[in-house]
Amino acid sequence: IVGYFWNFIFQVNSFFKKETKKRKRTEVEEVSEDQSSSVVQEPPLKAKKARRAKKELSKAEKKLTNRERALEQADEEEEQKLFQNKEKQKKRTSQAITKSVANSATGTTVKQQKEKKVPDETVNRRTVFVGNLPVNCTAQALKSLFKEYGQIKSIRFRSLVPAEDTISKKLAAIKHKVHPNAKFINAYIVFKEECDAIKALKENGTEIASGFHIRVDIASKSSSVSKMCD
Repeated sequence: IVGYFWNFIFQVNSFFKKETKKRKRTEVEEVSEDQSSSVVQEPPLKAKKARRAKKELSKAEKKLTNRERALEQADEEEEQKLFQNKEKQKKRTSQAITKSVANSATGTTVKQQKEKKVPDETVNRRTVFVGNLPVNCTAQALKSLFKEYGQIKSIRFRSLVPAEDTISKKLAAIKHKVHPNAKFINAYIVFKEECDAIKALKENGTEIASGFHIRVDIASKSSSVSKMCD
């Protein structure tokens, strides 16, 4: 009986030891499976996050790059426009200078050139020739003598010899620098109306200065003017 009892206890202990070992082995295997699954699952999640972050970064970089290119293109277009405007301005300035030089070289303005192209045929009929004037005669003196006959448009002196070769006849008339050997000068008086020029013929033979009897005549020899004013 005693032997049977101890044999029973030994079997029970062996059974519990085997069950304990099985339980521990199962727990170890479950823990290892959990760890392995976590080890296997973690890298894919991190890889996905990394790829997503990389994609977002690449999109932001593309946007930034596109924006920088757009700004550079806008700057280039603006610089090109400024360059073209400067070139146009230089061209206009050059053309203006060329026209100005051409006009100054000929001594006429564009307006005067247009007027010359369409001459006034009535000018000669409105112009009075005044000859045998003293060399010191002035435009103001002639204007005072003839203004009673009508409005005077202009007075021009002719047959005038400058005192110096370096000055023009016009400047010599303005500054009264006439050659000392010159004895007389002539003038042309342009009236506004043709009839006023005819009236001015009354001054023919008038002594304007001591020993100077002026000769007054119409620049145009047309007889129609005198008929119109009769």
